[in-house]
Amino acid sequence: MLRPIEVSKDIYFDKGQKMMREVAIDKQTGEQVGECIAEYVSVPRYYSTKNFLGSYVLTKTPFFSQIKPHMNITAIDVASNARRQGVATRLVADVVRESKNSGFDGRVVLLAENFKESPLPAYIKMGFTTANPTLDIKVKRFLEFPLGKFNPFISSYMMLPKKAVPKFMALV
Repeated sequence: MLRPIEVSKDIYFDKGQKMMREVAIDKQTGEQVGECIAEYVSVPRYYSTKNFLGSYVLTKTPFFSQIKPHMNITAIDVASNARRQGVATRLVADVVRESKNSGFDGRVVLLAENFKESPLPAYIKMGFTTANPTLDIKVKRFLEFPLGKFNPFISSYMMLPKKAVPKFMALV
């Protein structure tokens, strides 16, 4: 069952970086059930990340986003009582639409990472693919034959293929 939600969008700048924040509000209760933050990436760049020693190192963007402009989802959160009701799909759909409207052709990238339960299966169901075709196959097998929770320590950069964009455009 899809939860009836209303999504509000706010565009802002953080340290010179153009950002978008979406908030999903349940139409029946008026409570916030989800939030998504995405950044506009118009040129290839390096990301600064902390390594296990606490030092900062420069990391290249994933291979699929180095060439063309895209939207990068930096955070997506759905309230536990609103999960598996289409909230995250609707938030991602709005990011895809913004990507199209910004001239990025619907290109969306995200890092699927969580230490409680991996979000990889949910993103694969939405149509995202990983940078690792072998991992895609493992996740699809897990979705066909679920045995407990998917390994929570597996994380991967993911992209939305061009063929999946129309599905999201129809949702908004």
